[in-house]
Amino acid sequence: MTISDDGIRFMKSWEKLYLTPYDDGYGYPTIGWGHLIKKGEDYSQGITREDADDLFLSDLAWAERTVNRVKTNLTQQQYDALVSLVFNIGETNFHKSTLLKLLNIPGDQDEDEQFAKWRKSGGRVSRGLEKRRRQEMNIYNNGVYEFTH
Repeated sequence: MTISDDGIRFMKSWEKLYLTPYDDGYGYPTIGWGHLIKKGEDYSQGITREDADDLFLSDLAWAERTVNRVKTNLTQQQYDALVSLVFNIGETNFHKSTLLKLLNIPGDQDEDEQFAKWRKSGGRVSRGLEKRRRQEMNIYNNGVYEFTH
């Protein structure tokens, strides 16, 4: 399965496009649509929007691979919401999560509570993350994609 165009639009709506490196607010050098600059990568001269889009799609690949390992059949909307979550919280956190355990149990589980737990950044509750999780849950449960914050 791959993320839908609406899923990509939703995720980009949460990331501001930066064509030059910036600090993400937590000490991580970042560029484009939230690409964490890795050791050895040099973006000191900046990038184009096309470069940013390419980096974003490349970064999405690991999140998609992670969600594709979920053992339960997912709808497109559930898949999109999970890719957004995994992209934001990271593969390791997702693998250790109760959410993944619930997803891998056949039957209807209450995933909303598990989405809502991922609302902290730098050890502090973030209103922005609370809102993002609510919107991801709305995609997951209802297929409603909100593109404004």
